[in-house]
Amino acid sequence: TYTLTIRQEPRAVYNKQTGQFHVQLTCISHHGTTRSIIWTNPLGHELNSSSSDGGEFRLLLPNPVTTGLYDCCALAPNAKTACPESSSASVFVDNVDARFMVMKAEYSDRLKRMEARFNKTNGEQSVLLHNLNGSY
Repeated sequence: TYTLTIRQEPRAVYNKQTGQFHVQLTCISHHGTTRSIIWTNPLGHELNSSSSDGGEFRLLLPNPVTTGLYDCCALAPNAKTACPESSSASVFVDNVDARFMVMKAEYSDRLKRMEARFNKTNGEQSVLLHNLNGSY
């Protein structure tokens, strides 16, 4: 038996492959060697982890997010059948909250890029003014 905890991360995560921000779920296995995690979305479809690190398995939810319960289930190293209930955990995800989280991340990213562009332009203007003042 595995002890699992699942959570929705508080911030959306940028995925370079899709060029989009996504809501990320994390499933953590606390005991035993977990070979893999099976994720199930609210429609009952099985999904593979987007990434894993040690006992943490992550799932980036596709946009738009489907409201409902997302489950993660640990498979034992030699398991060939479905996950036992004792080795699973669930989290409720709301699509409105998820969309807001993604929009907030997109806005924050856009703001950072605009600020970087402004600072670069401002720096170039300072150098130009310095060069102009030095030529008099």
